Amino acid sequence: MSDHKNPSLAPARRAAALLGLMTTDEKLAQLGSVIFPWGKFPVSLENGRLVKNADYTARTRHGIGSIAYVNMSLGVRDSVAFCNALQKDSLENTRLGIPVFILEECCHGQLAQESTVLPLPPGLAATFNPALVEAGFAMIGRECRVRGGNLALSPNLDTGRDPRWGRVEETFGEDTFLNSRMGVAAVRGLQGAGDLPRHVAACPKPFAGYAQSAGGRQHGAAEIPERLFRDEILPAFRAAVTEGGARCIMPSYTETDGVPCHGNRWLLDQVLRREWGFTGIVGADFGGVGHLHNRYRTAADDAEAGAQALLAGVDIDWPEGTCFLALRARLDHDRTLRDQVDTAVLRVLQLKFELGLFEHPYTDEAAALATVHNDHARALAQRCAEESLILLKNDGQLLPLRKDAPRRIALMGPHSRYLQFGGVSPHNRGTSVLQGLQDYLAGTPVELTWTQGCAMTDSDEELVYLKDTADRDFTSLTNAAFGLSSIEIIDHHKTAATIPLATEEPVLDLAVRQAAAADLVILCLGESSSITGEAVTPEARKDRDTLDLVGNQLELLRRVKALGKPVIVILIHGRALILDPVLALADAVIDAWNPGEARGQALARTLFGDHNPAGRLPVTLPRSVGQLPVHYSQKASAWLKPYALTEGRAGLPFGFGLSYTTFAYESLRLSADQIQAGETLDVWVTIKNTGPRDGDEVVQLYVHDEIASVSRPMWLLKAFARVTLRAGETREVHLSLPPSAFAFHNADMVEQIEPGWFTLAIGPDSATQPLTTRLQILDHQ
Repeated sequence: MSDHKNPSLAPARRAAALLGLMTTDEKLAQLGSVIFPWGKFPVSLENGRLVKNADYTARTRHGIGSIAYVNMSLGVRDSVAFCNALQKDSLENTRLGIPVFILEECCHGQLAQESTVLPLPPGLAATFNPALVEAGFAMIGRECRVRGGNLALSPNLDTGRDPRWGRVEETFGEDTFLNSRMGVAAVRGLQGAGDLPRHVAACPKPFAGYAQSAGGRQHGAAEIPERLFRDEILPAFRAAVTEGGARCIMPSYTETDGVPCHGNRWLLDQVLRREWGFTGIVGADFGGVGHLHNRYRTAADDAEAGAQALLAGVDIDWPEGTCFLALRARLDHDRTLRDQVDTAVLRVLQLKFELGLFEHPYTDEAAALATVHNDHARALAQRCAEESLILLKNDGQLLPLRKDAPRRIALMGPHSRYLQFGGVSPHNRGTSVLQGLQDYLAGTPVELTWTQGCAMTDSDEELVYLKDTADRDFTSLTNAAFGLSSIEIIDHHKTAATIPLATEEPVLDLAVRQAAAADLVILCLGESSSITGEAVTPEARKDRDTLDLVGNQLELLRRVKALGKPVIVILIHGRALILDPVLALADAVIDAWNPGEARGQALARTLFGDHNPAGRLPVTLPRSVGQLPVHYSQKASAWLKPYALTEGRAGLPFGFGLSYTTFAYESLRLSADQIQAGETLDVWVTIKNTGPRDGDEVVQLYVHDEIASVSRPMWLLKAFARVTLRAGETREVHLSLPPSAFAFHNADMVEQIEPGWFTLAIGPDSATQPLTTRLQILDHQ
């Protein structure tokens, strides 16, 4: 038996044995890929048999390394059938029978029909609960694997500091440390904490700095100084590799200092492999290798682009392998390229062995049906949604509401009935806010009415202007006295636009009349997926140069507020918005980001007090676009000079969030007032729940380096803990600061811990720090 067929041997040894049997064409095939673009399959299933078109047959005659997006438009049964057929074809109809990577998007759920949908990553970050996030991604990884996927192109670990950038909704927010903790949790979860044969390989992306694109525009250049790059942008990727054990990395579309990431040998070889010890595969962001030729013009043609990327450290040319295939003629006479191909193929094969694809290439339909979107997954989605909710305002303790008192509530706003999940989201129905409240309030004396009120853009699918209460689908949702004459469905366009106020006057008037007849109004406002997310087509515009509520939403809020009724605003969105006008008008505000499929249940339970909100802002809220950047962790010089005619630098600070109860910070102590450089510091803080309800507090520890050899950010989050306290309970909370909490890159670009004095501050957010102390770090002896 050949060594590669011996499951008792290490994956690296098996991969080396198999590599020795391969021809050049078979090697290049493993570095190539095929993409199933949005349901247009190059193959079909007829009576369980795979039928291939001529192109697919030609592309896979020597095998194929990867197939992308098989499951994107499929339900569970079809996923299992297709993935099994594709693996069977590769195993039985090629000379060496090498199984394939099946690539899937798993940003907050597998991008496929029937999958479980968690909150978008900023919402998951708002939980400040890495253990919960790991459990959520473990569920995602398992759902993906049982239906045939085995490599997740997730998580997005760029640092989301510019909300103009449309893909900030895929990130865990603005903070380096929070991003790192959530990134490690996501990677460990997807990979099953190392249980790759039952989960998937994680592929953190985009490596790195894409979110720092100039102007917040996708594909723009990112000019990032190396010290900032190493200390603030790269740490999340480093933690994903060194702590999370990520087995794949995807380079960024952007360039830094004129060098595109797909051709950046310093980034992909020196930093990633030599400094961090990464041994997995580097897979190109889709089309990224070709961009060296057709966008950045660092290569004259596809072959030169392929050579640049391969020698820089890219192992797989996703999604179609065009540039690597163009290297075929060069390999016979270029020993360096030939050796690099061998190295890349070795990495690909090793990961396939680690995933158990040779022994277990197929999945079982019954297991998939029992796993995907089961009771455990749905409960997890609801818990994630609940823990992500952030209470931003609660004047007069308006919340929580009572469900045992007669009251008429008017629910409205474009997100009240709509189920947008985000730009890279699973296809699932979920529970709207309307449905969640209807289910929750059934049998209570609370009467709920609904109308849409306004739209966000003219491109939002499923948004309906309600103009006929006689229509049987909507009779129970509105009061017949407020009806108009017809139902108008908004058309979908490739480029979104806002709707003129005059066009929406009839539905705004309907909403105001409904609000006037109610005792309380709940407005569901936010941003549209038609103008946020990844710009995947040339026509798509997903970045913004303003961050106000789109369309006539603010006008709806103003008109409803003018009635003098209590107004609760629920915000559903994917990036930081300018909320000062909303906070000024609303009596209570819940920031839900985009809470996934269980939004209806989570918001109903929170509005009526069954759940006490404890989410915290994963970003700083700006007051205007002109202020950007506003992230909290800037240097002292950043705000020496405020803007003319403007007071204040942020709407609300990073880490902010209220509760239905109150907490007091009573004492702070350290394991030592002096430590040697390289030692761990233990910190204890006493917290008391001083309010009437049980609740969670998110304890946040910030560090300030008082004197350093280079200028440092004023404050940096270095530890946090989400703690549940009963009403009246007091508890001492333990936090730990490892040596890395005090390290940075000095003037010589050497990472070190400098001796000196540090201020430690503990509090509920980045701007409120009731307890402080000082620590001295001594030079290591």
